[in-house]
Amino acid sequence: DLVALGLIEGLRERGVDVPGDVSVIGVDDSLPGRLSRPKLTTITMPTAAAGRMAVDLLLGTIAGPAAGAPPRITVRLETGLLIRESTQRVSSS
Repeated sequence: DLVALGLIEGLRERGVDVPGDVSVIGVDDSLPGRLSRPKLTTITMPTAAAGRMAVDLLLGTIAGPAAGAPPRITVRLETGLLIRESTQRVSSS
């Protein structure tokens, strides 16, 4: 989100309208993105759950069998798109 907010500021300084000319999306639903103007469209993600999962996987790997490579594990955490004011639909014209 912070990078996206910096991008919006840089675009604004160059006379580019967000979302009129360019849509911008951030990632992580931070407080600054919720308070900015325009309010930032963002991808939400469970950062606390991702951190816990990473620690659990690391500890499991450390405690696992010493011989051989650790098993390959895929973990999926739910994310979402929270549409606010920094994006707009593309016209079909």
